[in-house]
Amino acid sequence: MKLNIILFFVLIGILSGIYFSEEVYKKDVLEKESIEQSLIQSEKILSLEFANGSIEFAGDFWVSKNIQWPLNQGSVDYILKLVKGIKVLQKISGKDFNEFFRKNRQSFSVQTPEGVFHFDLGDSAEATGNFYILNKEKNEVYLCEDTTALNTAFSSDRDLGLKKYLRLVEFVNRGVDLFWESNFLKAMGISEVSQAMIDSVRNRPLEIDFIKRETKPAAPSPLSYKDLNSVFSRYFAEINIIKLIDKGQNYLTDQRSVVTLDGNQKLKLTYYSAMNDSYGKFIRVDGIDYIFQVDMDEQNIFFLSGKDFWNKRFHYPKSINNLTSLDFALSFDQKAYYDFQVYDLENFKIRATSDKVSFSKVHMNVLFNLLLNLVDFKEAMFVETFHHFDNPERSRLWINFLGSTMVVWIEDNVIKVLDKNNGLLYYFADQSGQLTEGFFGQIFTVN
Repeated sequence: MKLNIILFFVLIGILSGIYFSEEVYKKDVLEKESIEQSLIQSEKILSLEFANGSIEFAGDFWVSKNIQWPLNQGSVDYILKLVKGIKVLQKISGKDFNEFFRKNRQSFSVQTPEGVFHFDLGDSAEATGNFYILNKEKNEVYLCEDTTALNTAFSSDRDLGLKKYLRLVEFVNRGVDLFWESNFLKAMGISEVSQAMIDSVRNRPLEIDFIKRETKPAAPSPLSYKDLNSVFSRYFAEINIIKLIDKGQNYLTDQRSVVTLDGNQKLKLTYYSAMNDSYGKFIRVDGIDYIFQVDMDEQNIFFLSGKDFWNKRFHYPKSINNLTSLDFALSFDQKAYYDFQVYDLENFKIRATSDKVSFSKVHMNVLFNLLLNLVDFKEAMFVETFHHFDNPERSRLWINFLGSTMVVWIEDNVIKVLDKNNGLLYYFADQSGQLTEGFFGQIFTVN
């Protein structure tokens, strides 16, 4: 009991201290003038300047003043909206403003037709998430609020305010690096690609012929190709440039991959995993005197293989279209097959046509979603040619289905399906994470 009373008064003391430091102290020492206006009182912004450079409006679009690499105009528009959305809540008059810049002080400038305005972004007011900005021309500190939307989950108005403040801190901190056009094809003005080659340490060299619509190595029969241009462009668009670094005395090591393009322009990009003995993701482009520090997924443009351009779905000699029922047979040893029938395809109703056989509806549902490439099994992660097969185990299920013989099993948390007719082995991820290695061995029993 005594401990609870002590903790209660300690809590009261802490809350009183916060209130005193945040409200009473500032009211006694400084005068606050409540105002309601935008920090930037101009409809037009001509330039933004940060510690690492500046960008300016060039009549039709925004450009960097210092580096000849295009900007992503959508990113610029987003930040302009953010800057214009900063609202001044209070003007704080006083001589010592260090109280508001103890944890953070970042400088930026905004040029409008009315002039250039220099600001320092300071700390946040922890109780609300609002923040302080110093207007250097007027030597005034403002308590400000970000009035723009933030598409993320938040638990309270304070939580939302703090997240908006951190977004603003990142914006000022990254500066011009926030705006680079990350799509190298767009940035280099490449509108047509006829051929491409990817030579990485991870995979066999890959040639992509966009005119003939094929790859080398080629897709094994009966697999077809996806839209090669769409796949290639999508992976290029997923690169995110973090920073542009002057080549200078920097040196790149650990070359991992080279991508070369031939089209309306030629382009060669080399990917390294280290610069100056520090690990990261770096790209050099032939003819450009900058190093691009980037962020991209583990599966990226530099490590694509032919399989990324193939439709990795099953192909059967017979079509399920226009069928009213579907006969199939299952076996655990490739010797004794037991017959089943989907007698109502629309409602997926199954019965065993062999005597003394019972089955699991749940297991059958998973099997057919797999064999028909439905739900979580629309496409395999990986496909390889495969002709040799060890003696079957009970955990491996043999299926005679639509004119094909398929073998299904689970190994190392991966679902494997062998198409015996075409000699192809498909690998599928278990999206549910609930399928054990012996799962398909439980699909039916013989009484």
